[in-house]
Amino acid sequence: MKALITDLTRMYDYHACAAGIDMDTGKRVRPVQLGRLSSRLLSSRGGALDIGNVVDFGRCRPHGKPPEVEDVLFDQRGVRLLNSVPSADFFAALRRAAEDSLDVIGPALVRFGNALTTESGKGLRSLVLLRATETPLIAISNGRLRFKWLDGVWLSVTDVRLYRHDLATPDEAKLASLKRAMQSADEIFLSFGLGRAWQQPGDDQERHYLQLNNIHVPDWPDWRLSPER
Repeated sequence: MKALITDLTRMYDYHACAAGIDMDTGKRVRPVQLGRLSSRLLSSRGGALDIGNVVDFGRCRPHGKPPEVEDVLFDQRGVRLLNSVPSADFFAALRRAAEDSLDVIGPALVRFGNALTTESGKGLRSLVLLRATETPLIAISNGRLRFKWLDGVWLSVTDVRLYRHDLATPDEAKLASLKRAMQSADEIFLSFGLGRAWQQPGDDQERHYLQLNNIHVPDWPDWRLSPER
């Protein structure tokens, strides 16, 4: 499977998650392993994964279940970088893949406190790409990046480009750079994803929490990862 990488999200303990567009079918896909992806696969650490890269994941097989129907299983040893597309081609691909609203996740997506969630195993899909209708509001709160979606609804922002190399500390300089780019941008795309189900303290069940995986802005200097130093 050859995929254009559109989503790179940080996870805890130096792990990451990637998603993209299948170059043959045009469908959204999330390459996964039986364990979490190591951050060593990121281009900043010498790997093949970066926003705008076309990556050959070798032979893959479907591994999804609701809501993560986009999951495909791959072998890390077969990953190969094919090329990096120019910004204009990348945004053309985003326009083709963009949806009209989060409704494609289905009625299982509901407000839960200050979040949007589905119950464990519920939802028609887990990846949604939208064109922003206004400039996104992103802030750092208690050391974590948050995105205001609705009044009282703040989603976690997991875009690896907005974190330092520990994948835990928000990069304030990169965030400031993104905000400047958004102010002058003609279009902005938002990649949303439902996280793996987990049970929050005080809750009585596991839920999939919606998060903002990535923000895509033309002419943002930091739209690709920077090498580690």
